[in-house]
Amino acid sequence: MTSTDGADLTKRAVAAALNLLARRDHSRQELATKLGARGFDHATCQAALERCRQLGYLDDARTAEIMAAALRRRGLGLHRIRARLREKGIAGDIIDALTTVDADPDRALAAARAVYERRRSHFEREGDLQRRRAKIYRFLQSRGFETETIHRLLTKK
Repeated sequence: MTSTDGADLTKRAVAAALNLLARRDHSRQELATKLGARGFDHATCQAALERCRQLGYLDDARTAEIMAAALRRRGLGLHRIRARLREKGIAGDIIDALTTVDADPDRALAAARAVYERRRSHFEREGDLQRRRAKIYRFLQSRGFETETIHRLLTKK
């Protein structure tokens, strides 16, 4: 392969990456995986990722911030947010920096209460208080809220 072929291949990989990034932000790992699935070799993928970063279109911190905000709006708790960001290939230090806000007990309680309130009528159909509390607990736990937060919510209700 000549250097012209390599440059052309890199340009095609950059174009494919920009096409993906035009739809939504991707983490570096996500984008590398998608470019690899489109047949680009590792070196070409890395060159394309670096070019996208230089152009300002690829930023894991910005992507993680957008994802975390969207997950919060969907009513997910700390554990689920952290897990989703890890799945997308976001570095642990970025995740830690973004989720310190979610670890605040008062903020976590407010978020859990908001999620509960949206589904309150569903839970109130259950007549047995113990079964109702168990359903609320399971629901909030499945959304990623910590046990302590759920307990605080259930004892303050």
